[in-house]
Amino acid sequence: MLGTGVVARIAATRVGPTGTVVGIDLNPGMLSVARSVVSPDSRSGGQLQWQEASADKLPFPEGSFSVVYCQLGLQFFADRPAALREMRRVLGTEGRLALMVWRGIHESPGFAVLADALQRHVGQAAAAIMRAPFGLSNADELEALVRAAGFQKRCNSTPEWNGALSFDRAIVLSYVAGSPLAGPLSQADDAARRSSNH
Repeated sequence: MLGTGVVARIAATRVGPTGTVVGIDLNPGMLSVARSVVSPDSRSGGQLQWQEASADKLPFPEGSFSVVYCQLGLQFFADRPAALREMRRVLGTEGRLALMVWRGIHESPGFAVLADALQRHVGQAAAAIMRAPFGLSNADELEALVRAAGFQKRCNSTPEWNGALSFDRAIVLSYVAGSPLAGPLSQADDAARRSSNH
């Protein structure tokens, strides 16, 4: 879904002046951020609209879109099959679905270390929140979900990340403060918070 609208803005530059891109998110705060950002080349792109909606109840008629793109969202949806069926419903006959999900947490060592620290010092609920983004890393599980929603052909692309992420204290604290981890950590005692940040 939308997030802060980065992908929607890029797509709008690609569809040309006669195209339309709709960015969807359930979170009004995300939509507010998306609306506040003006792309420098927005004049040459297609029309860009923002819509508050749930992925499993898209407010569009059947066959409304040529492409549906979901970046780093499917793993968080409460009803993944329903969301995928909705994506299929709003696509035209020759429509295409593009999904982006994170690979396994073992391939993101900084996040794995943070999840382990949270488990030891804060609790299972906090560790589960940290591991949630990696919840659809199994390619077979993802393909089964997509096929069950009525999608037939498959074109798989697995981009590789060749860089390294630095996880210093400031980055970790900023990440935690802006994520669902803020709640569990705010309830932890000072010793647990200090331990999970080291």
